[in-house]
Amino acid sequence: VWTKSKAENDFGQFVPVLQRLVDYQKKFASYRAKKGEKLYDSMLDLYEKDFNMELLDAFFEELKEVIVPLIREIRDHGKPIEDGFLTGDYPEDRQREAAEYLANYVGFDFKKGVMGISTHPFTTNLHNHDVRITTHYSNRMDSSVFSVIHETGHAIYELGISDELTQTLVGQGASTGMHECQSRFFENIIGRSAAFWVPLYEKLQSIFPEQLEGVSREQFVEAINKAEPGLIRTEADELTYSLHVMIRYEIEKMMIEENLDLTKLPDIWADKYEEYLGIRPANAAEGVLQDIHWSEGCFGYFPSYALGSAFGAQLYYHMKKEMDINGLLENGEIGVIREYLREHIHRFGKRKTSRDILKDITGEDFNPRYYVRYLKEKYSQLYDL
Repeated sequence: VWTKSKAENDFGQFVPVLQRLVDYQKKFASYRAKKGEKLYDSMLDLYEKDFNMELLDAFFEELKEVIVPLIREIRDHGKPIEDGFLTGDYPEDRQREAAEYLANYVGFDFKKGVMGISTHPFTTNLHNHDVRITTHYSNRMDSSVFSVIHETGHAIYELGISDELTQTLVGQGASTGMHECQSRFFENIIGRSAAFWVPLYEKLQSIFPEQLEGVSREQFVEAINKAEPGLIRTEADELTYSLHVMIRYEIEKMMIEENLDLTKLPDIWADKYEEYLGIRPANAAEGVLQDIHWSEGCFGYFPSYALGSAFGAQLYYHMKKEMDINGLLENGEIGVIREYLREHIHRFGKRKTSRDILKDITGEDFNPRYYVRYLKEKYSQLYDL
């Protein structure tokens, strides 16, 4: 029904089904919830143990206070960034060559896995010696490049789980958020950094000589980091991405805790996009119907996407004290970074929670200020603010 509703841009036909999904999920949550625990907190705990609305409200409030004004400042005062060269005639066979090269470079072991094609990139594993990733190809070259790096991050996590844990109940990533932390750490914090492309950009130019002719490495790095509010979460840049997640979190709370009239969802969605991102969806298909999650009954899942980015920033600032990350990347020694993550995160599988991992590595509990600091520093510098 969701697929049909989205194709026909008709939210009305999805409302009765969504209401049944919400009702059933609330019913299930009531069985799981501890005495006095709110239903949405019980749902959140399924995906990210020990994270509740109190913690997430503080996290998103901090994001809102800094990132929303920063987006407006970039729009009004940021220097223009040209990224038109990223879109064009990029032959699929060359995109595949770049994808395989980058996956291997970042750390995907093709002796223990394969790379396929799918509409929406994903990673799946049978055990720690058989992990499979997919990507997609389009006329937007960087879409495939960073999908591959993202999925390779997921795969490296699964490949790094210790032999004694694989195929057991704890032989998987610590949480949805920690898994997303590893994929977005490689995709954004590492993959979109200037240092990462020092040893790699000439190779990329050799694969796409016509398309990247006359484009300097500095221009390329600016283009792949360009921030511009859009309507679709899966296409969002690093700066605006977590605001898409925040909107869904705020709406889910209303659906679960406030018995929201679901017929009002399209307008509530559109109002929040206008308030936080300065844009407004023209219809439900590019608004409230864009994600598959609610049609699957997944409530409480979305915050993990933003938490993953925040976990990554906290790890990044700690790791910078222990190693010269930029120096390693400039010298092509990404394996040192990968091995550090395997030693401190991957091999433990699900034996530790996300908060335990952060405490053990950084010496402090989850702290969203690192993520806000990371985004503020990166984009203020990028846009000469």
